[in-house]
Amino acid sequence: FEKMLLGNSFEYFEKRILQELVEQLQLGVVDYSQYISWIQARSHCSLWKEKYFYFYETLLAIACLLEEKEQLEIKNRKTLSEILEDYTAHYYKIDQAYRNFYYSYDQIKSSELASMFDSFHSKISHFYEVEYLEILLALWNEHLEERNSLVQQKDFYEKYIRRSDTRVAVIISDALRYEVGEEITRQLEKEGNAKEIKIFPLLTNLPSITSVGMTQLLPPGKERNIDLFHNKMTVNGISTFSTENREKILKESCLESSAISYDIFKNKNRSEQEAYVKGKKVLYFYHDSIDAIGDKAKTEH
Repeated sequence: FEKMLLGNSFEYFEKRILQELVEQLQLGVVDYSQYISWIQARSHCSLWKEKYFYFYETLLAIACLLEEKEQLEIKNRKTLSEILEDYTAHYYKIDQAYRNFYYSYDQIKSSELASMFDSFHSKISHFYEVEYLEILLALWNEHLEERNSLVQQKDFYEKYIRRSDTRVAVIISDALRYEVGEEITRQLEKEGNAKEIKIFPLLTNLPSITSVGMTQLLPPGKERNIDLFHNKMTVNGISTFSTENREKILKESCLESSAISYDIFKNKNRSEQEAYVKGKKVLYFYHDSIDAIGDKAKTEH
């Protein structure tokens, strides 16, 4: 098998290697670090890597999930902050691998080879929903009353924006989970020309719906009111349901502020973009792709 891994010339090698890798995972006798290195080697050096890229990504996600499953120990922590610390250190990798599995599998499920992965669906779903989420959720709920001791969405503007002595650009991507943020952080470390990159979690306010989250990320003003019964969200009496109103609220805290849809900003040419940001201290960009896909199928692009 290890000699076959070196074969690049024929597509036949690719199919045989994939079958062998799937069989090894099914048997469960896997050194996961070795297994992952095989997948990464094939996905980078194979002549057929474009055609089989998502097959290897699916295998990689399965291997990462099973490795996390083997190592998973949800400890009976005494405080919510300890549980959050565990999540940002370890548990998020399970969410990440779970997302990557379904995303990659969706790219190949119409292929004749996709049936190789059928046996993993129930195994992965049971682990994720029963052995991971149910246990972690029960532990989290036990300590939910301690949530006010953690940094939350509603603290965002005061903690990160008002105190800043440089221009701040805030890209709000609704429904962006911590595990996606961690992946973006690693990508920026490789590709971004930045002096320093850090990632911090914030605890979402309940209920974790768009209208509440959008309101909590704005400056609190003299009065920030969230009326779920009447579906009214206001800051200083101004409704937070439109980008234009959010800009008004931002300007009440810092006059040199603006708010804009990311799609509108993206479609401006370079000189228009430069003119837009000139003289601004706080810029809010609303990047709603994740939320829009979940809410409205017609917005998928």
